[in-house]
Amino acid sequence: MSETIKCKDYSKYLKKNEATIIDIVFMQNSDAQEPLDIYREKGPEEALEYLKKWDYGDGNMEYDELPAGKNDTIYYEHPYIMSVNLSHQYIGLNKLVK
Repeated sequence: MSETIKCKDYSKYLKKNEATIIDIVFMQNSDAQEPLDIYREKGPEEALEYLKKWDYGDGNMEYDELPAGKNDTIYYEHPYIMSVNLSHQYIGLNKLVK
């Protein structure tokens, strides 16, 4: 199941399901150009597939809440959460773990 939702809705999901978030990858400015182009031209599904290349099964940081800005567009495809902000030129991928 895939869906695009507002960032604030994830806090409720995480508390309800007692999930933790780990980071997979975060790219900004020129580093983010390729995945942001994919996002704009081919859609969030293709951008998510591109970012999954950085999922090595371990995250560097753990979060209790989604590390995203309030103006980010959030794309969710279990267990992945992709945050995109075209204005600030960044894209990131996180993963839900129990």
